[in-house]
This record gives sequence, C-alpha cells and structure tokens, in this order.
Amino acid sequence: MKILLINPPTTSLKTPNEQLSLAYLASVLRREGHYVKIIDFLIENRLEQDDIIKIIRSEKIELIGITIIVPLSVPFVKELTKKIKEKNKKCFIFCGGYEPTLASKKILKDLPAIDGIIVGEGEITFKELVNKIDNNKEWKNVNGIYTKSNPFIKRKLIEKLNEIPFPARDYAPLILNKKMPLQIYSSRGCYNGCIFCSIYSFYNKQANSHNELWRARSAENIVEEIEYLIEKYNIKCISFTDDNFLGPYPNGKKRAENFYTLLKEKNLDISFRFACRMDNCLEDLMIKLKSVGLKQVLIGAESANQNILDFFNKKIKVKQNFETVKMLKRIKIDMQLSFIWFTNSMTLEELKENIKFVEIAGPENLYHPANARLRYNEGTILSTNIKSDSFFTNKYRDYKMGKIYYYMDKWVNDNRLLYKTLIRMRYDYWNLEEGVSIKVKRMYKIFRQKELELIKILIRKCTNPKSLNGVFLSFVKINKNIIEELSKKSNKLMKSIQIPSNLIKLTK
Repeated sequence: MKILLINPPTTSLKTPNEQLSLAYLASVLRREGHYVKIIDFLIENRLEQDDIIKIIRSEKIELIGITIIVPLSVPFVKELTKKIKEKNKKCFIFCGGYEPTLASKKILKDLPAIDGIIVGEGEITFKELVNKIDNNKEWKNVNGIYTKSNPFIKRKLIEKLNEIPFPARDYAPLILNKKMPLQIYSSRGCYNGCIFCSIYSFYNKQANSHNELWRARSAENIVEEIEYLIEKYNIKCISFTDDNFLGPYPNGKKRAENFYTLLKEKNLDISFRFACRMDNCLEDLMIKLKSVGLKQVLIGAESANQNILDFFNKKIKVKQNFETVKMLKRIKIDMQLSFIWFTNSMTLEELKENIKFVEIAGPENLYHPANARLRYNEGTILSTNIKSDSFFTNKYRDYKMGKIYYYMDKWVNDNRLLYKTLIRMRYDYWNLEEGVSIKVKRMYKIFRQKELELIKILIRKCTNPKSLNGVFLSFVKINKNIIEELSKKSNKLMKSIQIPSNLIKLTK
C-alpha cells in the first residue's frame, strides 16, 4: 500500500527537527512491505498544500497519516484534508498525536474529512489498520481507532520497546546539513502526573496501571542505535527526546548506570543531552554521565512557590529545585529550565519568589520567556478538573498582576524574533563548538537579564498601575540600542556558523 505521513506546520520557539513518531511509523510499515513517504512541513518550509495534492496524485497515495501535536495545526489540517477528499474520495485519512488523542471527539468534529483517529501510540495500531485496509477487511474494529460510528476499544501500551525497529531517518541528511543533532527516544512517558502536562494524559489513555506510564528501552538497545547512527552518519552528538530520560528510582537509575557503563566500555565519542525531573538528578549519577558525554539537562522547575508546585502536582519541594540547580552549576552541566512564570491566581509575592529563583539559577539557563503562563491543554488533568478554558484567560485575581503580565507579554511579543533566534541558538544548537556556545550564552544572558530588569521595575511601580505604560515605554527606549545590538550580533553569529536563516523564519 502507498502511504503518506505528514507533519503539518505550527508555531514554536524550537527549531524543527525529525518527527520521530512518524519516523517510527514509517519504519514499522516498511518492514511490512508498504511504500511510505514522509513530508515534514516544518523542515521543508517551502511546501504548499497544493504540493501535497500533486504528490498524492503522482505517487498514487492510498492512505494518509497526519500527526497533530498542538491545536494551532488544526486549521491547516482541516483545509488540507478537505482538499484531499475533494480530489480523491477513496484516499483514507487518519490523524494521531497529542491533540487527536486527548480531544478525539472534538477533532473528529473539527476535521470532518478524516476517517478516524489513532489514539495513543501508533506503531501497532497503525500497522494493523493499514494491513486490514490493504486486504479489503473491516478496519473500524481495530483496537486503538476512534471513529464516529464504532465504539472505541482501548489498545494497551507497547510493553517491549526494544522490539520496535529503529525509526526511519529520511530527514537525517537534511538535519545534519543544518548542523542539528539527531534525536533518539530511549523511553516513553512520565510517571508523575503534573496537572498541566499532556504527556501524562496521553499515555494514561492506554495505561492499565501507574507502573506502565514510564517504559524504557534497554541501555544495550540504545547504544546499538547510537552505534548505527555513528556508522551511517558519523554523528558526534545526540538529543534524547524522552519526556523523562532517568525515569523512576531505582529502575531508571540502574538503566542510566548501565548506559554509562556501555558508553565507557565502548569508548564512544558522543555528546548528548536529555530531559528529566529535578528529583532524578542525583549528583553521583550526573557526574558519571558527564564523564561519557552529557552536556545539557532539560528540567521542569515550573515555579519557586511551594503552593503553586503543589497545585501543579509536581511532587517536589522548592528546596529541591534550588539544590538541584546549584548542584548542576557546581559540576558544570549546562541546563535548560522550563518555567511557568504566571498563573492568574498568583500574588506579587509569589512572582517575587520566581524572580529570586531565576536570579540564583541564572537567567541564561531559562528556556521560557517571562510571559509563560499556565495554559489550557485539552485532555490534561487540569482541563478535566477545571471543565472550562475560562479559567485560563488573562484576567488575574490581582489587578496589578494582570497589568504586569500585560507588559511582559508585550515585551516578549515585540522582541519575538530575537527570542526565537537566541533561544534556538542557545538550546537547539547546544552542540556547537565551545567558543561559539560561550558567545551565544553571553548574549542570551544579557537579553534575559533585561527581561528580569523590566519585570522588577514593573513590580516596584505597580502601586500606580496607570503609570505602567509610561514605565514600559521608557524602559524600551532606554534599552533600544542594546536590543538592536543583540539582534545584529546574533544574526552575524548565525551567519558565521552557517545556520540557515530559514530555520529562524520558517515558523515566524
């Protein structure tokens, strides 16, 4: 069967990289003997919808799979699927990913041209679906498929991740040409259950027990894939895209130590980064992993206030956030901290606590801009509990907090291109040579310090909210030359290291 897999465009501060979920589907389907083509709008940013129609016609595509990670992609997918069905009514169209899994009923309503939804992990479900359609058999009774007409039957999570073939690397040459590291999934899911997080809810759709919410490949299987990528592409670095690389104690730590041992025994010349929880960052383990190539850790701090952390169900103490950050700085492991600056119920004192944490952690180690706020994600624990997205409006219980957020949001949006440029160079291109990384980090620190200066000024002046517009305009005027200089230097540095400028512009 001839199949087309599509990753639609969206907006993001991140630089587009391989869409591994589609790459895994392609690998599984090719093993079954099917023809599979992957089209990634984020990487091939010059593509238009009409190009897809031409590909479908010229290559006689019979079935299309589209991943939807965020709601912003839905209007594009609606228009595209409508065009496809108008040109070829016999072509099957299915959607999968976070948004269709967590809002299945809504997506089917919003996308009337699609035939169904793949709920949760797609490798087995999609394989069975494709094979049934290819053999003219009834497909609507496949476990894990959500349709309008048939009752949904849950498919259990894949138990043995080692048995899934390595993902197809169709875009690897292009990614490497753009100086981006290739990605690897070494585990799936997260066991914690933060109320705002789509990851927990996504896997919980299929899980039969809490113990299934984090599953991992063996250290041997991971290293085997790394060796394959080294041999085929001569890679020097890897980004692990796991939601939580280290996983729950003690199994997660044991696997990480096995991974360390294998890398050391094989003497692989590789650098890598991964994401994990604060309470998984044990100093002895981090030191070991650093010795075999760990360069950067992505961690969710989220807040510096205990009441807010408890509300988020982070199951962590503010003290642990501070201690982990200080430890990583002490042993010289770079970090990328995710942070939710605002909730609409927070107080000025809670905002001050956030500022204090950022100052200690270092603004150069922060990922999210200072307009990051608690948002409504369909299907999460929070959205289920709140029942309405009206909770997530810009209306703050404290009027002064609302005004501060307004001006921080304006600052971020007015400087959005510079944020994108610096955030992408700082974190997506973490693998650049040390001299370049130092320059990027220095520029990023200056820029984020300006952000901190503004928010502290707004807090001091918010006793008279009507004065804040003048305060904001004055700050912008005073710092205009600094911002312009940062923009020039960052663009010049991008050109000097030959990062294609379209990587910054393509999701503008």
